[in-house]
Amino acid sequence: MLGPEHPDTASPLNSLSVLYKSHVKYNEAEPLNQRALSIYEKVDQSKYDEAEPLYKRGLVIEEKVLGPEHPSLTDAKKLVLNL
Repeated sequence: MLGPEHPDTASPLNSLSVLYKSHVKYNEAEPLNQRALSIYEKVDQSKYDEAEPLYKRGLVIEEKVLGPEHPSLTDAKKLVLNL
């Protein structure tokens, strides 16, 4: 069993959050995002050069699911532009 704080738990939490957001269930999505972020922060290994293309790829996927002008993508786009 992986456990609730295992790094492999964060990705499915994030995926479920994206699914909730695509169904406009933001109240359900937010705690999952926060929990996934908390797990990712605990295992952060400062591999920013490796993480950047993955983050950008994730943003492209979310834009396809939610639409490029979706308000929940505003902060993510700002972050990508600053990378």
